[in-house]
Amino acid sequence: MPPLIPLTATPRAIALVGAEWEENISLRGLAAAALEAGHRAKLFAFGSPEEVPRAAAALAAGGFDLVGLSVAFQHRAREFRELARALRCNGYEGHITCGGHVATAAWGELLRDQPDVDTVVRHDGELTLLALLEALDDPGTWTGLPGLCARDADGQPVAAPPRRQPDDLDALPFAVRDRPHARHVGHAFVPIVGSRGCYADCAYCCINTWHRSSEGNRLRFRSVEDLAEEMAALHHQRGAEIYCFHDDNFFLPRPRDTVRRLRELRDALDRRGVGRVGMVGKCRPDQLDGPMLAEALELGVFRLYLGIENGSEAGLRHLGRKHDLASCERALDLFREAGMFACYNILLFEPWTRFADLERNLEFMRGAADFPSNFCRAEVYSGTRLQQDLAAAGRLRGGYLGYTYTIDDPRAELAFRLTATCFKARNFTADGVANMSTGMGYEGAVLRFFHPGDGDELAGQVDALTREINLDTAGHLERLLRFARDCDLDDEEGICDFAEELATTVNLRDLDLGQRQRELRERIKGFGRG
Repeated sequence: MPPLIPLTATPRAIALVGAEWEENISLRGLAAAALEAGHRAKLFAFGSPEEVPRAAAALAAGGFDLVGLSVAFQHRAREFRELARALRCNGYEGHITCGGHVATAAWGELLRDQPDVDTVVRHDGELTLLALLEALDDPGTWTGLPGLCARDADGQPVAAPPRRQPDDLDALPFAVRDRPHARHVGHAFVPIVGSRGCYADCAYCCINTWHRSSEGNRLRFRSVEDLAEEMAALHHQRGAEIYCFHDDNFFLPRPRDTVRRLRELRDALDRRGVGRVGMVGKCRPDQLDGPMLAEALELGVFRLYLGIENGSEAGLRHLGRKHDLASCERALDLFREAGMFACYNILLFEPWTRFADLERNLEFMRGAADFPSNFCRAEVYSGTRLQQDLAAAGRLRGGYLGYTYTIDDPRAELAFRLTATCFKARNFTADGVANMSTGMGYEGAVLRFFHPGDGDELAGQVDALTREINLDTAGHLERLLRFARDCDLDDEEGICDFAEELATTVNLRDLDLGQRQRELRERIKGFGRG
């Protein structure tokens, strides 16, 4: 069988551009494939629109044959469009290609509207990118390369058939690691991926859209041995102790399968001399049982993001979730019994939200005040069932640079608008109290896992502050919902006055809560340094 990554006949110099708040495993996997094939690859971090001039100038001066833009987030699509324009304005004459969720789903609109972009790489990009690099000097072949989208002779966007996504993930090289790892409470942290794909079919999810429109198996796993080999290398060579799995299916549908894979992984790590390490991942409420969760903690899984998504039965149905509310509540009880840290998010608002759904969600949030959480609106991503359903109903506004909609229930829509104003700083900024609460809770979990006994006092303070913050949020949200339920919808002045007053109240409260969070996190960092 020929190697999955063949050597190139013509070495190219390429730049791969995307978010790098932590190591971008997608881009780093592409870079590894390009390097293995004999090309030269360089990674460029691009994190905000303010960086466009700097990034464009550096890329244009870099002598690259190809620049690849990772358009992975809908809300950042406009920034990457501006970067492509700035590249051309800086005199770059090489090839610009785009990949990622947005480019994969909205390839037609992107090629139609952005003449600066030459091609789009859809789905898993390693093999398509390498094929494009081999054909870079022959534009007439681009429209026939599987997995690639380009313009035909008439300038119209054309998509070649999807390229089958690789089934043998072990045949792909390990992601490039060329930057110092982050340290959390003194322990080296690395992102990693043990699988690709998802078996679920949630209506709002761009990841589901990606794999549903691809060719080949929707869910593929690396072997335990291959995964353990990479983890061991990161541990022995770079001191890694915390592995953050970005798998959409880190936990499997049946608890016994999850335990079996975790046991096999721990055994493989033992054979490679890897001592106690921690793992972070994601799970669904219906993937859990008590014995599995307790053993997962024993095997090193100490933090999980729990995909609750909504605290009402109607909301779960509207979002296409397959679990029910009882399984969400049971999952939280299982975490409490196991003593494992979890956090979650609530898509409090979605297109079909009724006011009773909001009140039920508030009740759920109060009952889960011991878990860090946040809430927001379900946003619309290109290609999702949510986008298609809203478009079919004539309710979708905007385009691939940003979609929006109005909630059916006018009082629920008012509640959303008030929430977006009054909780803007708390919920939607990186250093807001809600986001910091999740980070602080994770640090408390690191303390309990790596420093049982010594770190318990600090972890207990984290728990107390987490609960205080969540109950404070619930109190303000209850007041907001009461106003939205009872007010005169035509009283614009009264609505604005209420929004101003509540936003001020929440923001003033955040000054105190945020300061206490920062002080506690500084004590945790000091513990880590010690």
